[in-house]
Amino acid sequence: MFFAAFPNYKNTFSRVESSGNTVSISGFAFWSEEKPHDTVLWSARIENDLVAEWRIHEDTPANRRLLHLAE
Repeated sequence: MFFAAFPNYKNTFSRVESSGNTVSISGFAFWSEEKPHDTVLWSARIENDLVAEWRIHEDTPANRRLLHLAE
């Protein structure tokens, strides 16, 4: 249903960091030609070589520090 509503949706990852079993990513979510992209943070927890948890975070200074993506 999500991709039917946003057929042009795509993510662009600009930075990927890993530490232990956690991967932190910063980048952009593109919705459509009418709506500009949004900056986004993602995180993944890896267990047994599989993604056990995938989260989307608001791009805030606090979340960048939490995910070790602060500049």
